[in-house]
Amino acid sequence: MKYLLDTNILVDILRGESIPLRKHITDAGIDNCYVCELSWYELYYGANSSRDWQKNIEAVDTLAQQFTTIQISDAIKEAARQKCLLAQRGKMIEDFDILIGITAGINDMTLVSDNLKHMERLQGVRIEDWLR
Repeated sequence: MKYLLDTNILVDILRGESIPLRKHITDAGIDNCYVCELSWYELYYGANSSRDWQKNIEAVDTLAQQFTTIQISDAIKEAARQKCLLAQRGKMIEDFDILIGITAGINDMTLVSDNLKHMERLQGVRIEDWLR
């Protein structure tokens, strides 16, 4: 099984707050855990916006070395289709959430996220919450 770690999961890793999360990653095998390029964007934005930005950028750099990055290009067409479906149902979620979730689905990965309220709106995406 392969897993795509959502940005909120990576934030938790950076904060060092979740021992159960680290156990899940160890059990799954770090080589089976991936990160979408959009999550790195979100993390670097957050790091650059922080008071201790140099330290936080270094922390993201260190974390990025541990995971393989997945590109969104294969997910774009399906993400656009699903955004239309969400809009028709009045159940919109953020574009990056759509792209990250669909990237997991297109690559036959399970999305690891604690944002179940939004991610469960996407079709064809398996989701697990390793924080609860």
